[in-house]
Amino acid sequence: MYSIGDPVLGALITATGAIIVALISLFMNFNLSRRNKRLAKEIEVIKSKHQRANFSHQLQFQKEFEVYQELWRNIVTFTDCMFEIVELDRTNSIVNIEEKIRQLLQLHETHRDFIVYHSPFFAKEIYMELEKLGFDLEKKEIFHNKEFKFNKQAKLFDKHSEVTKEIIDFKTNVSQKIRERITITE
Repeated sequence: MYSIGDPVLGALITATGAIIVALISLFMNFNLSRRNKRLAKEIEVIKSKHQRANFSHQLQFQKEFEVYQELWRNIVTFTDCMFEIVELDRTNSIVNIEEKIRQLLQLHETHRDFIVYHSPFFAKEIYMELEKLGFDLEKKEIFHNKEFKFNKQAKLFDKHSEVTKEIIDFKTNVSQKIRERITITE
């Protein structure tokens, strides 16, 4: 039949080899294609999970940021009122002090309610700072009597500079903790 040196046999072996290589290549391409489709689906599932998580974190951050903005507005209003009362008390000016104290009591109540209603949205360290202020203020005499009447002879704050320092320290501490929480650097 065919001998080893026969060109027909060589062509037949070459053609058979090419067909086998083509079949192996086709099989491998099919497997790679199927594997690539499976991996593409897995990648889409992972992307989808990350997109949902990112969206959720974005909404959470947005809500937290809104709460901090409102909190800061409350703190500034409250501390400004405290500064005015300290200044009125320091200068013995009683013209508007009773009205300012009523305003402060209302602001304190509003501030306390805001903290209670929004406590799940505060970072632990910020909430603790807010609670600390609340407890410190509750110790002050003017927060015990809702119908406060100013006694012209009495000083509300025996140590005005200490009260002013407490207020400034509180604002500084809360501001720093909020900045740390929302990662704003100075």
